[in-house]
Amino acid sequence: MTQGKDKLGKDKGALTPELAALGFDMAAPAAPLRPFVQGYWKIATPEPLADVRDYKIITDGGAGIVMNFADPFAISFSDGAHVLDGPWSCVVTGATKKAVFLRLSGHVEAWGIRFHPGGAYPFLQRDMGKLTDLVIRAEDFTHLHDALGRVRGLSDGVDVLNSSLLSRLETVSPDLWLQQVIADIQTAQGHVRVADLAAARGVSSRSLERRFQKAVGLSPKVYAQIVRMELSRALIKSAETQTLTDIGLVANYYDQAHFIREFKTFVETTPKQYRREKS
Repeated sequence: MTQGKDKLGKDKGALTPELAALGFDMAAPAAPLRPFVQGYWKIATPEPLADVRDYKIITDGGAGIVMNFADPFAISFSDGAHVLDGPWSCVVTGATKKAVFLRLSGHVEAWGIRFHPGGAYPFLQRDMGKLTDLVIRAEDFTHLHDALGRVRGLSDGVDVLNSSLLSRLETVSPDLWLQQVIADIQTAQGHVRVADLAAARGVSSRSLERRFQKAVGLSPKVYAQIVRMELSRALIKSAETQTLTDIGLVANYYDQAHFIREFKTFVETTPKQYRREKS
């Protein structure tokens, strides 16, 4: 298995050679969309791939839209592998609690929209809790797939994506309450109790959990765990001389066993193995 950068190279300046060879590129959305959209990405191989390549995408709590324009490729979720081809060339990927694998072969050309946690909800207008760890056909976005099929350059594609999402944004109201709860979890680096989040917002824990699950697709507790995992991953990659025990403490894990168990749940490898891979 050839492993690419986690989360499809979120940091463009740190793309792996594997993704660079795939013709991977990214672009920021228009300013009004940035509270909702992490970015747009495109893969377009200059030549057909000579072998099958697998890339691990580690969850960040967000959902996405993926559109295929070339040979079929597969996305493996917990409900099985989905081949993007024909009527399934345009799909919505829900928030995930585990790593997802992308299997590419042949000629590759695909576009994607990556939303922030909770960011897809205003555009999809669906209960995101029913899409957790699932892939479904994006029937409401087939027009976007058709429009992107008529462009080749990244800049023109970004214009198409911005135009489509901005027009949808005009018909919805941002959920500022939800954005505040997510910001509270991120500020606390995942070390926060649901009861405290609820009290800060003047609602019951049950009400907060129900509303959060519907918009994000994950419970507040699971999202807090993902935020903590992301912090530990960043520390592993940047603090090369720091021990894993210290990293676990900084990332607010109760003990080393808790750190290893939770990290492995989301990343599907231990912190020690992950450090070895990144080195």
